[in-house]
Amino acid sequence: MTRFPRIHRCRFASYLVAALAVMLLSLATSARAQSSGQYTLEARLEPEQAMVGDTVLYILSIVFTGADPPQPTLPTADAERLGLEQWDSAGSQRRQTTQIVNGTMTMVKAVELRYTFVPRKEGTLILPASVIDVGGEQYRSNSVSLNVAKAPPAPALPPALQGRVVDPLVSGEPALQRALRGAVFIVPTVQPESVYAGQQVLVSHHLYIDLDALRKAGLSNALGLRNAEIPDMAQFVKETIFDIPRQLTLKEQTLGGRRFAVAALHQVAAIPTKSGELTIEPFRLELMIRDARPNARGSADPFGMFGDDPFFGGAMMGGGWVTLVASSPTTPLDVKPLPDQGKPANFGGAVGNFKISAQLDKQNDVAADDIVKLSVKIEGQGDAASLPDPDLNVPDGLKLLEPPRSTTARRVENNMLVSSKTFDFLLRANKPGHVEIPAVSYTVFNPSTSQYEQIHSAPLALDVGPSKNPQSALTATGPVETAPQPNDDMTTITNGDAMRYIREGRLETVRPGFGSAQGGWFWLVLALPALLVAGVFGLSLVQSRKSRRPAAASAASRQRLKQARRLLNESTTGEFYETLATTLRGYIGDRFMSGVSPTLEEVSHELEHHGASKDLVTQVRVLLERCDQRRYAPGGTNLATMNNDLDQATQMLQGMEALR
Repeated sequence: MTRFPRIHRCRFASYLVAALAVMLLSLATSARAQSSGQYTLEARLEPEQAMVGDTVLYILSIVFTGADPPQPTLPTADAERLGLEQWDSAGSQRRQTTQIVNGTMTMVKAVELRYTFVPRKEGTLILPASVIDVGGEQYRSNSVSLNVAKAPPAPALPPALQGRVVDPLVSGEPALQRALRGAVFIVPTVQPESVYAGQQVLVSHHLYIDLDALRKAGLSNALGLRNAEIPDMAQFVKETIFDIPRQLTLKEQTLGGRRFAVAALHQVAAIPTKSGELTIEPFRLELMIRDARPNARGSADPFGMFGDDPFFGGAMMGGGWVTLVASSPTTPLDVKPLPDQGKPANFGGAVGNFKISAQLDKQNDVAADDIVKLSVKIEGQGDAASLPDPDLNVPDGLKLLEPPRSTTARRVENNMLVSSKTFDFLLRANKPGHVEIPAVSYTVFNPSTSQYEQIHSAPLALDVGPSKNPQSALTATGPVETAPQPNDDMTTITNGDAMRYIREGRLETVRPGFGSAQGGWFWLVLALPALLVAGVFGLSLVQSRKSRRPAAASAASRQRLKQARRLLNESTTGEFYETLATTLRGYIGDRFMSGVSPTLEEVSHELEHHGASKDLVTQVRVLLERCDQRRYAPGGTNLATMNNDLDQATQMLQGMEALR
């Protein structure tokens, strides 16, 4: 074997120790930089020149290398003085990159927060800097200025649309944005407009487009949509009736002498979970409209949605595409509490048009000691899932074996959500005879009459016959087998039967074979048990580590949920949503990625890879995006919303624990 000189081995060891020291120092420096972090804030406006009534976009970019930044202090305190109205969050975007600076690998992250507002005063407006506070150290953005001019009179909206229109936002083209005021918008509709807590409402959103205004602005009538933001409606139980279509179906409608193309975008049946002034967030989407202006740059049709639509006049024109953001206003909904007058003591919260029915799984050929199932079903246009058990008057001759088990179901019928809850009672027949099961009653609140009402099922009858399984003595059948007796007779052993004689002759020797004690098979077979034990032990170690990862991830997530619950306060909204996002990302990272905090794309990939349903993946992504938005958006989040988001996160973690 080749041996290195001692001096070379010493130098090699010194080099190895030095390299390890440099690596550890680099890692420590990187860790210190990561923990302390640097934050750079930059603010800008789109457009920088506007007119009174225009929609302006305020964009705040935060680039950082440390922990996620806290909620910024925005220049909204000066909004009233500056004449800025309708300040609202318009979403956020995140990205991250890896950079190597001076030999140190650094993770650089960025978040871009977007807000819209409408100026109502003329002049040059100076918006102060936005500020974040990290560990007592403040980081500031630049201030921005906005030149606001007097706006020409906007086209008169029909009376039916007054106060229900938000002008579109066309980034980088203020003149086109002004030309499209009152021409492209989304209108929300809530039916009925006045409801009780627990009463179902139908929430619809429709897109309105003034075709004449499009042509005057130099745009064609070919369009497509993307990046829709559906209202969260966290204070409602909701079921989608009509989802965003892949291809719009437009119908012409004339309002106040103006011709609009109208398309249904989205519709949900929603049930408010509390009373008071609730809000339905804006519905937003991006519209891609073919630019027919002479200087428009040509591009391929990215949608191919309306090329053959006769409503839009056939084949598409040449030119580029203009992107505008259409939005609906925030929709308030005044939810009335249920009246106390006339409320029965046994009222369980059923609000809506309900009916009740009862049936037995068998009514014929029932004998004493048989078990029958009584199913009581409450169904109607309301939230049946939360209803408590009905009171059951068990008649003589039947015995209730256990509390009822319930199942729920929901379906859409005639554009309304119909939900049901079925209670299964297990009853034992005690004795023969005729049994009358009285009607099952339930108290509901009928919003149509604003009254509490009793609904009743039909009574049922049951004829019980004698028991088919009387007690009887057990009898043994068949012959009695006796134990075999030992044979006391001695059998003589003869030489020919049992004796083997020694044979005389030459002794022959052979060389050891592969299967002998000196052969390879012998030692292989001898070592095989030890190898198997070592393999099983190693495999058990790997499996043990893998099995501990879900438990450790679950334990860590429970601790983070407790911390989030302690932060349930409107004054700690940013910390609460930061903890909630850390809980979800941390669980996925701890369980599937060896402790790495995943990005949104990695979240989707890991969940799909481990068998999560599309609904669960979408719910987790939406909640993480909402956490990012609500950490930075000014206001608009109350305690009920935070509680709902916490409950959703808990349910999502339970769903992820069941993944393989």
